[in-house]
Amino acid sequence: MFETSKDLLLIVLSFCILWFTIFICWAIYYFAQILRQLNKTLKSLSSVIEKASGLIDFIKEKVDITSNVMTLVITGIKEGIGYLQEKKIKKTTRRRKK
Repeated sequence: MFETSKDLLLIVLSFCILWFTIFICWAIYYFAQILRQLNKTLKSLSSVIEKASGLIDFIKEKVDITSNVMTLVITGIKEGIGYLQEKKIKKTTRRRKK
């Protein structure tokens, strides 16, 4: 079977190459799985970022609308108070004239 020690060396080297090849295939498989999981995570993160961006835009829009309405309400209240003060002043001046 083995005529020289070189034959034994070649058989051992062939088994080493076989196991090294199996190890490389296993490592490539796990590396591919890691990249696949990373891709899924990035897609999920992208989806969350898009939702958060939409929520921020929605909140910004609502705050803008609310600030515009509040400006109108405050202006209306100021005018109402001014009107009531003028009415009160007119009332007091009428009383003094009598």
